[in-house]
Amino acid sequence: MFTDDAVALLKEKANEQIEPAIKQLAEVAATEKTRNQISSYQERGPRLLREPFVL
Repeated sequence: MFTDDAVALLKEKANEQIEPAIKQLAEVAATEKTRNQISSYQERGPRLLREPFVL
């Protein structure tokens, strides 16, 4: 088992890494190229599952 201090430290470190990653993903998702790819995939439907997503 982890001590309360260890759990608090792990949560703090996780939050330090997760927040910037979420912001970076949001920035990528907001680019025009990504929006166009998502729109294209939505139009093509189930074939999306067979094709790789390229940024």
